[in-house]
Amino acid sequence: MKFIFVADFFANEVLGGGEINNDVLADCLRQRGHSVSEKKCAHLTVEEVFGNLDACFVVGNFIHLSESAINALKSTRYIIYEHDHKYLRHRNPAMFSDYKAPKTELINRDFYADALGVFCQSGFHCEILQKNIAIDNVKNLGGNLWSERSLEVMQRLVQNEKQDRFSVMNSNIGHKNTAGSVRYCEAINEPYELISSNNYHDFLSQLSRNKWFVFLPQTPETLSRVVVEARMLGVEVHTNSRVGAASEPWFLLKGFELIRKMRQRRAEIICAVEDVFKTGRCFYFTPPNNSPKISILTSLYKGDDHIEGFLANMTSQSIFRDCELIIVDANSPGNEKEAIEEYCERYPNIIYRRLDHDPGIYGCWNEALEIASGEFITNANLDDCRSRQQLEVFANELINNPEIDLVYSQCFITSIHHIIWYIKVSKCVHCCNPLVLSSSLSSMFYTVVIRFKIIRCEFVYTMYFYSCYCYHIVESSYKT
Repeated sequence: MKFIFVADFFANEVLGGGEINNDVLADCLRQRGHSVSEKKCAHLTVEEVFGNLDACFVVGNFIHLSESAINALKSTRYIIYEHDHKYLRHRNPAMFSDYKAPKTELINRDFYADALGVFCQSGFHCEILQKNIAIDNVKNLGGNLWSERSLEVMQRLVQNEKQDRFSVMNSNIGHKNTAGSVRYCEAINEPYELISSNNYHDFLSQLSRNKWFVFLPQTPETLSRVVVEARMLGVEVHTNSRVGAASEPWFLLKGFELIRKMRQRRAEIICAVEDVFKTGRCFYFTPPNNSPKISILTSLYKGDDHIEGFLANMTSQSIFRDCELIIVDANSPGNEKEAIEEYCERYPNIIYRRLDHDPGIYGCWNEALEIASGEFITNANLDDCRSRQQLEVFANELINNPEIDLVYSQCFITSIHHIIWYIKVSKCVHCCNPLVLSSSLSSMFYTVVIRFKIIRCEFVYTMYFYSCYCYHIVESSYKT
């Protein structure tokens, strides 16, 4: 592939965390056989953009990118490799309560929304971004990139003998809050050393020689490379709630374990960048929530032509981690089992049951219903393709409207197999407290999520213009 990196500065000009990360990404892509060139934002013209429509654009920091260049990039395949908060005029969410800015402070939203993906450094970073501009193409990379040489240097330095004192990064950037870190050390009456160097590996050496590192940023750090580096060097970190790395599960690791993790994460990040340009999709970040589980019921028979596309589509649902996908195989003569078992290894919330007979589609759904443990239920057919956020939209409607027991949406019919379904907004229709859903719901309105507030229900077959179904509620009370 042909990559063009667009950024305000590059590592040969500014030795910042974002610039170092981008430099490693470019080098890794070159090592994997891709063509990679660099273009400063201030020098990128509309003509250059339209002259490279076959390219994959990776946009880093873009403060100096002209409005005309931004509009031109919207016609290309591009990702935003986000290092801070360029959707805010002042790039500092800490100015606002709960990091949520008023709408008058938001900028560049369309540029973010139109990207194939907005790649963020941590879950903390993703949550702040989504809280402000509410887009659905955000991916948590869950880490940063270090070159192999830098990781090898840290593997040597981690063994250094450490002094009983704090390291304080001596930075002239105000929001890094060097003065606050010094006051912290003085308040707890502990010795400290101010560390700094224009040579990156010399800085790492200084960081490795003290037992503790204190870093108290005044603005949200999307990840904080220096904090992760301290952990990789076996140094204990004292910090505040503004460090993105602390939101990642691997932050509990340190030393050689964390170095191995970052080496693994580097490979995963490179693959994520490649994959989003190859396929136009990736597994996007969903903020943690307490959504009720959704049980997705699927009947399988002679589904070889659709199984791969179906599984890819269902697992890409924005709240799939809050779902259980139950596939009941009606003794199908096909080879679907291999693909399903591969996905089962990756997703523990996929349940696969193969029967020794064919009870029919509704019999399979009822078998799945006996297994279901979700508060909400829906069915999914192998040849269906859902908008990525469909289940999330449906679940939110039921959560926010407790008097509603069922939501459904329109369905579009296509003759194109395995089409990838991208749509920004889904619309739900409410059906209040139904006991029996009759044939008055035609097949054009058959994507349904229902509240599982019953002891037992059955699927029955009904005819209305086309073949469709209804849920027949046998008893109405809460499932326990």
